[in-house]
Amino acid sequence: MTVWELIGVLGKSLIYIGMLASVGGVLMLWLGRSNAPLVRLIARQYLLPTALTGLLATCLVFLAQVGSVNQRGVAGMFDPVIGGILADTELGSVLRWRLAGFVLMLLAIIPVNLPGALWDKPRTRQFSWITLLVAIVCFTVSVASQGHAASISLLAQCLVAAHLIAVAAWVGSFYPLYRAALASDVNADDLVLLAGRFGQVAWSILAVMLLTGVPLIWLVAGGPLSLTDDAHGQLLLIKLVLVALMMALGALHKFVLVTSLQSALMQSDDQTVPDSRRLLARSIRTETVLALLVLLLTASMTTVTGPVP
Repeated sequence: MTVWELIGVLGKSLIYIGMLASVGGVLMLWLGRSNAPLVRLIARQYLLPTALTGLLATCLVFLAQVGSVNQRGVAGMFDPVIGGILADTELGSVLRWRLAGFVLMLLAIIPVNLPGALWDKPRTRQFSWITLLVAIVCFTVSVASQGHAASISLLAQCLVAAHLIAVAAWVGSFYPLYRAALASDVNADDLVLLAGRFGQVAWSILAVMLLTGVPLIWLVAGGPLSLTDDAHGQLLLIKLVLVALMMALGALHKFVLVTSLQSALMQSDDQTVPDSRRLLARSIRTETVLALLVLLLTASMTTVTGPVP
């Protein structure tokens, strides 16, 4: 792996984190919209830093692509001629869609981050929600218009778009749930309500993931039997195993940990409730680590390796 490929993998990982956080964060904002402390927590401590990181990483990846073509070291990253040429290609189109998405995301959460009651005004909220949805559309187009699926068919692009939304809504919700489980200003009743709402939505999310992911394995990799034929397929196989582990942990959250916390609340057990919250947070943290590994694998698959025709 060259230095440019390494920069590409790390940069794309940060971009994916920014996009997943945007979609998942918007979902958690919607599910917890009636809880002001939770809304502020998600906007200020999650959406704001991840959108800024994604914005900077998007620029870094494009500059690294310019440097990779130029092959003149760091100075070559800022070559205006090569940069202009790449800006007119698919790389430039993806750059513009991603930049638009992150800028719109930052614009949408300004009312939450400003002091005062600006977020409480109906028109302000309406503006923010519309802007957030447009930002998600930008991210979806940026992913669907590049990579291996874009060279196959329009069906593959649509499947990738739907798969991205589902994965982002699922994985991007982990950190807000984790912080809500530990936050002192989010009481246990609100945490159970939030986790319960997410659990109801999660079934639909997982269904979309499976219905779009399975066809993509055939379209991109040539079917499950070919996963061991090349490096791309082997990485995809490892990715599927990690996702299966994440699903198992998700089932543990819904059927065991959240239920245990709810039972402790019903019994007014002041000692068990904090322990149940910490246990839930620890399990979500483990699931988040697995998600980060999946993102690294995905970035490697789209930067270094590719399916063998």
